[in-house]
Amino acid sequence: LKEVTEALRRSESRYRAVVEALSEGILIYSLDGLQYASPGALEALGTNFEELRADRRPLDRGVVDEHGVPIPRRDRPAMRALRTGRPVPRQTIGFTSREGSTRWFLISANPWFTSGPDPSGVVVSFVEITARKQAEDALAEREAQYRAVIEALDEGLVILDQRGVIAANPSAARILGIPFERLDGPSAISAMVELDVRHLDGREVPREQLAATRALRGGVPVFREERLIRPPGGEPRRLLVNAVPLFHDDDPTPYACVVSLT
Repeated sequence: LKEVTEALRRSESRYRAVVEALSEGILIYSLDGLQYASPGALEALGTNFEELRADRRPLDRGVVDEHGVPIPRRDRPAMRALRTGRPVPRQTIGFTSREGSTRWFLISANPWFTSGPDPSGVVVSFVEITARKQAEDALAEREAQYRAVIEALDEGLVILDQRGVIAANPSAARILGIPFERLDGPSAISAMVELDVRHLDGREVPREQLAATRALRGGVPVFREERLIRPPGGEPRRLLVNAVPLFHDDDPTPYACVVSLT
């Protein structure tokens, strides 16, 4: 019995050392309350074990999902794991303080069992992602603003890469005489290929000489090219075309280009 007890003690010591080395927070609950909190958890929550254990539900106030919608207590990770007996994979959850600030975490929960089919407790693991979530939200807001501006323009804009159309605004569809769902959907590539592009004197412009192709291949902007562009079954339209290549910060090769049409 002494040897078994010593082996168990060594095994527990090894597991505890592994858990305490983790940067993410670990909380272990039994049905009677909190049994263990890792150093990472205490640091993230800004408290000590005694205070955390006295506060039986430290992560149970102002709880919202990644869209800011309140999550009922029974649907939160720890309660779901206890209720269903199944692991709850990582999900983004926010905790809003009384002052109105929100901290964001990736949280998962795994039930643990001793005997019988019902969980004896739950292990909650979490990592704070507040800075990342705020950056993602700010980026999404800026993108929404830019998209609103682009969609409101009378000037047609089409973003292309080597494979075809990435995005387009409604004005581009109107100017080119192509239904918007064709230009901004799965059939966008074929819609662009079907366009008849010619010089003002009627000569056909080869595909390799199109403004977008030259901007993508050469990495140099093309400005104020006048072209006759005719959609299938439509009349030629005299348009002014610009094509500006787009670059990633550390790559001299264009990844896409913006084509403007007026």
